[in-house]
Amino acid sequence: MNWTPEHYGPFLVPVPDAPQYAVTDLGHVVNRVKRYRLEPHLNQSQASRKAGARIAYYRVGIPLPGRPDRKVMVHRLVCLAFHGPPPTPAHQCAHDDGNPHHNLPGNLAWKTALENAADTLRHGNRIRGEKHRSSILKEPDVLSLRALAKAGKLNCLAEAKRLRCNRRTISAAASGETWGWLQAEPCDAANRS
Repeated sequence: MNWTPEHYGPFLVPVPDAPQYAVTDLGHVVNRVKRYRLEPHLNQSQASRKAGARIAYYRVGIPLPGRPDRKVMVHRLVCLAFHGPPPTPAHQCAHDDGNPHHNLPGNLAWKTALENAADTLRHGNRIRGEKHRSSILKEPDVLSLRALAKAGKLNCLAEAKRLRCNRRTISAAASGETWGWLQAEPCDAANRS
């Protein structure tokens, strides 16, 4: 798409290490020399595919030092241009609203991996428990197992046969080794068993 500087005005910020490209306050990447806007493509990360997530980030192809594949995430370019380099190499560009398609400068910030992971809980984007594609157990099953274990009546082998899983899965869920985030509300576990 052709553009003129009037399209973006003063909100055109050069991309560090690639001055022929710039980003806008709307999250667009443009080639300043050839005067066209780069069309972003959705590219799901390998880690999110393995976890069963449907989170995909916009990427564009621009030449950057150390990136021979030329595929760069748009949100990272916007964060670099508007907020400067990350405080440390370990910092990630995080979306404050949890939507990977909102690449506005005010929605992006440099955060540590721990801060970014905590944000996924706040946004409701964390894939855990029965939302995970590999999950065998359901929340009521886990709460029931924990109630049985608390009462001293848990038979891991019998429950493994009933729920069609491994004894170790039952033991880990009942002890909180897995599903550790799941807490029963008062009297809730007894009602679900």
